[in-house]
Amino acid sequence: MFTRTKHVAQLAAAAAVLLLLVACGQQSPEDVIRDFNKAIEKGDKEKVMNLLHPATLAMLSERKVGAMVDLQREHMKGCGGIKAMDIQLEGDDKFKRGKLTTTFAGNCPAKTETTGATKFDDKWRVGGN
Repeated sequence: MFTRTKHVAQLAAAAAVLLLLVACGQQSPEDVIRDFNKAIEKGDKEKVMNLLHPATLAMLSERKVGAMVDLQREHMKGCGGIKAMDIQLEGDDKFKRGKLTTTFAGNCPAKTETTGATKFDDKWRVGGN
């Protein structure tokens, strides 16, 4: 009897660890917006496109996304790079909208812009509806 109880306890512990690992693998909308902006800063066009919501990506060509990344990257570089990002979002479990304030390491003033993320295939993506 003791062995069966011990076995059940081990299975329950393993299930709890598995759930924790799955939960930790989910990126928040804030994480996705942060990763998106870091990818722009690095000039990683492929990652930028992978983080965009398909509806947003469909409105833009790869060429336009690439040009946007190049333009924003140069701006960020001229401002000394990203020092910090403050992301304030509101919404539900499918849509989040709000403000992103980016401060730079150089002499550029902080930039505040509207941002958002939409869930697609159980993953948050920048843009969308």
